[in-house]
Amino acid sequence: MKKILALVMACGLISQNLAHIQSSILTQEQLIEVLADLELAKAMLYTSEDNKQTEIDNLFQEQAQLIYEAHATNAATLQESYIEYLNNPIRLQWLYDQLIVRLEKLLKEEIIEK
Repeated sequence: MKKILALVMACGLISQNLAHIQSSILTQEQLIEVLADLELAKAMLYTSEDNKQTEIDNLFQEQAQLIYEAHATNAATLQESYIEYLNNPIRLQWLYDQLIVRLEKLLKEEIIEK
């Protein structure tokens, strides 16, 4: 009886850990939004020739942190989510296709506003 109880408790703990891990993974839509914002930040910073590379890298890290906060996430969650998509090439391809669509949409909106 003790072994059965221990097994049930172990299964419960494993289930809780899996639920926690899965909940920390960003959805496809969330990941697309975060990646789009990061790409826009890169585009703005890395096209500037005024600053030294280390200054630009530091500015990007600051911007990345602000982006994570705006999306209520962090670098570790983004990395975990990305790794999850790396394990499934079809989902990763779809993710990048959607990211490109999102960036193209933002570019068209920017052009129209000018």
